[in-house]
Amino acid sequence: MELRPVYKVNYLRARARWDRWQEELILVKKEMEWRITWFEHAHEVWTKRSKLEDMSEGAKVYAKLQAQKWGMFATRSRRAFGQYLGNAKLRR
Repeated sequence: MELRPVYKVNYLRARARWDRWQEELILVKKEMEWRITWFEHAHEVWTKRSKLEDMSEGAKVYAKLQAQKWGMFATRSRRAFGQYLGNAKLRR
């Protein structure tokens, strides 16, 4: 009785599982980068809106609050994801 084909099948399954997890790791890291980039973009957009001249005072305050919120999200994401992404991939 020869078990070699069984070992080969198990090896191939394990290898395929390993490859899928390696791909998933790449995707998750990219999603972390995208999230930080999106939060920074939203922060910049709301900061620019808060500096527009033709807005009411209430709208400027709202825009400043939104900019602060998105900036906080970016900072927290950078801090949380930094250990996984490394400092080279973080802009600020």
